[in-house]
Order: sequence, then structure tokens, then C-alpha cells
Amino acid sequence: MGELAGLGPEFSRELTMKAEKVKGYLEPRLPPGVSPGTAHVHYHPDKFDPNIVAMHIHAHKLVEDL
Repeated sequence: MGELAGLGPEFSRELTMKAEKVKGYLEPRLPPGVSPGTAHVHYHPDKFDPNIVAMHIHAHKLVEDL
């Protein structure tokens, strides 16, 4: 993740730690049957503060009979 953005492995570790913290907060608040999935970033720095990077966390729900 961070390596691809050219930010080095320390960015990847920080992202992983923060994603787990956010997932832990969100998980009990998600609807029944929905679980947090993978997290990643699209490195597009905020126009006002280049240190702000958006984190995307996917949520998954098994849907039967499609």
C-alpha cells in the first residue's frame, strides 16, 4: 500500500494499525450480517493538507439466491 504510493513501509504499518482501529469501532455498529473487509488508500492528498489521505474500508454481506 504505502510502498506503491512511494511512502515506504512505515506508512503501510500505520495504515494497517489505523484500519484495524476503525474496523473495531465500526463492526458493532454495522447491520446484521455485514462485516468489515479490506482497507486500502487511494493516495490523492487533500488539497488543503497533503498529509491527509483517505482510507477506504469495504464492508461485505453475503447475499443468497442471486
